[in-house]
Amino acid sequence: MLGLRFAKLIEHHSQDLADEFVRRLQTSERTRSFRNVPAYELKDDANELFQHLSEWLATKTEADQRRREQKIGHYRAQQHIPVEEFLWGIILSKEVIFDFIQREAVADAPWELISQLDFIRTVDSFFNKGMYHAICGWVQPIEHEEERRALLGFPA
Repeated sequence: MLGLRFAKLIEHHSQDLADEFVRRLQTSERTRSFRNVPAYELKDDANELFQHLSEWLATKTEADQRRREQKIGHYRAQQHIPVEEFLWGIILSKEVIFDFIQREAVADAPWELISQLDFIRTVDSFFNKGMYHAICGWVQPIEHEEERRALLGFPA
């Protein structure tokens, strides 16, 4: 129950969290290429996730997540975002959520602490699976490009 409360709190603050994510993404030295991506696009993507987090955690399947994350990974590869910067961006989005939880979390009883930890574990697992699927989507166009070049007789 407490985990759902945190998810709803994150959803309620999704705009602010998306703003924070974009700020971190565009100022980090580890994500320089994202400075070439319009801020509104980054914010829309982050807000879509933050605003529907309880749905993603409770009702969406891993297949749903795979479709979303592979699409994003593929798109970022087309934008020439280096894979290491892309991964760091995913890490930053998770950090934004964890920092928010840390600011908002107050455990008055042991069961509340256990519930908070369970929610964090659930979110962490969700993001780890998301990273895997996003990288699959990021790598996919590279494999196709190599196949295309080989078929045309160009060096790989």
